[in-house]
Amino acid sequence: MRILHLMLSCFYIDNANYQENTIPRQNKKDGNEVKIIASTEVFIKNNILGFTLPRSYINEDNIPVKRLPYKHIFNKYISKKVRSYKNLYNSISEYTPDIILFHGAAAYALVTVAKYKRKNPHVKFYVDSHEDYHNSGKNYFSKQILHKIFYKHIIQKCLPYIDKVFYITYETRAFLENVYGIPESNLQFFPLGGIIPEFEQRADIRNKIRSELKINEDHILLIHSGKLDALKRTNEILNAFVQVTSQNLSLLIIGSMNEDIAAVTIPVIKSDSRIHYLGWLNGNQLQEYLCAGDLYIQLGGQSATMQNALCCGCAVALYPYESHKYLLNESAFYIKNTDDLVAVIKSVSNDKSLLEKKRLESFNVAKNVLDYKKISALIYKN
Repeated sequence: MRILHLMLSCFYIDNANYQENTIPRQNKKDGNEVKIIASTEVFIKNNILGFTLPRSYINEDNIPVKRLPYKHIFNKYISKKVRSYKNLYNSISEYTPDIILFHGAAAYALVTVAKYKRKNPHVKFYVDSHEDYHNSGKNYFSKQILHKIFYKHIIQKCLPYIDKVFYITYETRAFLENVYGIPESNLQFFPLGGIIPEFEQRADIRNKIRSELKINEDHILLIHSGKLDALKRTNEILNAFVQVTSQNLSLLIIGSMNEDIAAVTIPVIKSDSRIHYLGWLNGNQLQEYLCAGDLYIQLGGQSATMQNALCCGCAVALYPYESHKYLLNESAFYIKNTDDLVAVIKSVSNDKSLLEKKRLESFNVAKNVLDYKKISALIYKN
């Protein structure tokens, strides 16, 4: 099959392990012909959004990528919010896809794809929504004008031509129903996932990383990662960790650290030899450390790294967002504040069997629900 991925509602980052990278990669491994048409929005210096030039090239997975510029509408700000693209229809027509997966539901470009579907009804057209109340509609203009009027009008206009609207979390589903007015019958769960390493591969990586860190298998390795800003609540995690003085614990902090927290965070890291700050790592490097880890901690904003941690065999301690509880039920530790996290760290330090129980329960969820081999195949089966 010829599968076309459209990254036109968001950024697209080369050499990463986001969903937008992993699903096309898996589609190609499954024997399909794959192409990506993307915006020019990228990350600069790892976590700062910026733009690259329109161009065509072959990415790291040997998949053709074509980056299209926005149509100019009034000014750069409006153009970025409307998300209409030059030469999109012709670019789709030239490829003649069997399946189109549009990543993100907030873009005028949906109208162009719906037009193509109307003229080519045999093509499967899916929209993969990541929008929720945490990342979209966070101020009056965004919620009431952009999402409740502009984007809602677009997706309602296109809905007769969309085979399924995929949602990545429970909270995304609520947003799609309540803000865009999409009926439940049009929706399907399509979670963010991860790559599950083979057992021997994970064991080898785990042994290698733990040897480099000079910790043995009995040692408990905690990991916290992401774009480290105030919303990540990294300082609270550090404050919880230093309150538990057990020497069988280590904490890895991985990610780019914003200056707004560094002044407080760095002195805490330096004060405890059990804490290691590794800075920003690429997706493959992060995957290796997750294989070596025992407990992944996410007290603040949600991150796709959580799913990767589950797939690598970590137990997880998470803020009790509805999407986490919807996915993991009681297989995760739930933490709302520093005191909750102190209690979790103390309990797993005193009784590692509790950690192992949670790890096995959450790994079963990963195998059954979060394996990108299974998730990627959903677009073939609908």
